[in-house]
Amino acid sequence: EPGGIYISSTVFDQVRDRLPHDFEDIGEHSVKNITRPVHVYRVPLLETAQTKSAGGGGLELPDRPSIAVLPFENMNKDPAEDYFSDGITDDLITELSRLPNLFVIARNSVFVYKGKAVKVQDIAKELGVRYVLEGSVRKAGERVRVTAQLIDAETGHHSWAERYDRELKDIFAVQDEITQTIVSVLAGKITAEEFARAARKPTESLEAYDWYLRAFDTFLRFKKEERSEAREMAEKALALDPKFSRNYTLLGWSHLQDVFMGWSDDPVQSLTTAFEYSQKALAIDANDNWNHWVVGVCLLFQRQHDKSLAAYYRAVDLRPNDADVLAHLAVPLLFVDETEQALAVIKRALRLNPHCPWWYNWVLGWSELRSGNAEAAIAAIEKIGRPIPESHLIVVAAYMLLGQEAEARAEAEALLQKDPDFSLTRWGAVQPYRNPEKLEEVVAVLRQAGLPD
Repeated sequence: EPGGIYISSTVFDQVRDRLPHDFEDIGEHSVKNITRPVHVYRVPLLETAQTKSAGGGGLELPDRPSIAVLPFENMNKDPAEDYFSDGITDDLITELSRLPNLFVIARNSVFVYKGKAVKVQDIAKELGVRYVLEGSVRKAGERVRVTAQLIDAETGHHSWAERYDRELKDIFAVQDEITQTIVSVLAGKITAEEFARAARKPTESLEAYDWYLRAFDTFLRFKKEERSEAREMAEKALALDPKFSRNYTLLGWSHLQDVFMGWSDDPVQSLTTAFEYSQKALAIDANDNWNHWVVGVCLLFQRQHDKSLAAYYRAVDLRPNDADVLAHLAVPLLFVDETEQALAVIKRALRLNPHCPWWYNWVLGWSELRSGNAEAAIAAIEKIGRPIPESHLIVVAAYMLLGQEAEARAEAEALLQKDPDFSLTRWGAVQPYRNPEKLEEVVAVLRQAGLPD
């Protein structure tokens, strides 16, 4: 229909993290030539989101140079090679995000535009940035061609453009050159020392880097059946370069995700394994913010709250523009009752990543609930549906806060239909609240809504 498209739940699960966050779950519908009803989501077309943004004047520009790095185009046209051009994009975003004097839009929000013919000015207006970087990658044998152009969206002029024809082994040097040039164009006051801290080769082995990109790309699909495949890829990268720390981080995070998503048969062992991997990563590279982040998550579930927060803050200090780490910082803050600060950081993260993955709105809903904003909490969760049990729990508690017990009980029943084995005792056992009394308050409210012990 005009302004929107309908997709099945199967397709939706595959592309969730690359969709605008204002999609709508419209339930099951009968479809021609299919015997049983299909679960359907309505997704607004990109032009719709742009029209909304344009009508409201767009987002205000930050008080520092701001940039969105669009997904570099894979000129080989083979979808199996997308991981490489996507990896170039990811690395440029990562390195630019380390510089505190820049405002850099997060990965999820720029990958919304992948493969779409959209005007650069419209993208810049929707994301609230002045500069847009776009480019392409072509691999041919042992050589690679990377083109890049930096556009000032305010004037529409090209601030800089360049083409790099190099041996494939020089790809890291190409990335560093692009990053350094952008920095010089955007913010001449940034010192050479700051850039030197930003420019780092992840590994000397291009083959290890290639396997890492494949693992990361597979991991981002959040599919239980693909976890083993992603881990095998990361292990191959480690075999080629045992000092490539990001692979340890990736493996550690995958075991944490098993816990979060309810995929682990032994959550305690999964947390132990995640912590072991994260410690290895940190020992190799203490300047990679993700290594500190994963350590922080592990420490949180070990109930070492102060150490956990210290690790999170170190991760933010190392890369201030990393929206994912900033958004996740709200989680330990909520567990230690720093509710106002949690709400502030998740809102900052949403500004950096307007087209955020679903879990940002889960954190936002939880933060709003803890702040006493029950209606705002429900609205945040409604944007994502109910991908995890915690989403239902936020809505249950919010309805109870509003005095709508019938609605709370209906939501609790919906959770039990999805997870008949759910129990408050099992759920509460892994909730790392600093104050046990706060956990008891939460459990009491959920119990009153009909959830079983």
